[in-house]
Amino acid sequence: MDKTYRLNELCETLNIKPGRIQNWLLAGWITPSVQVAAGSGSRNIFSYDDLLRVEMLRTMIEMGIPRKYAGEVIAWAQTNKVKRSLDKFAWFAKTPNTFFEVYILPDGKVIGTLMSKASDFWEKRKKFNPVIVYSINLNFVIEKVAQAVKGK
Repeated sequence: MDKTYRLNELCETLNIKPGRIQNWLLAGWITPSVQVAAGSGSRNIFSYDDLLRVEMLRTMIEMGIPRKYAGEVIAWAQTNKVKRSLDKFAWFAKTPNTFFEVYILPDGKVIGTLMSKASDFWEKRKKFNPVIVYSINLNFVIEKVAQAVKGK
């Protein structure tokens, strides 16, 4: 069985304050994939992929993406078709120059998209015509979490 993480272990591993994760949980931006706490005495239990999503959310916020947009993208990706792609972040470690882009569209909608080929960048940008584009190198996020896990 893959290693799982309680909230305090996730926070210690990624060096994030528990209150910050609690806020993201309450906002619905992060959902534990192993076990969701269901009342007094139960705990949230996270997977390695959850750690990657948490680090991705933090990376987006630190890049300047407004929390609301970053959270919406991660929550959407976790519950929609992109879920399979984002849950398999480790696959991207083998694919150099894989990026996750966040598009803010003229109507205020937010879209997250994965890409690994240069042609994808221009095709998707033409298709969506975003007002703002944030681009995150997934290999950087994966390596950062891998190093944090090794260090614990």
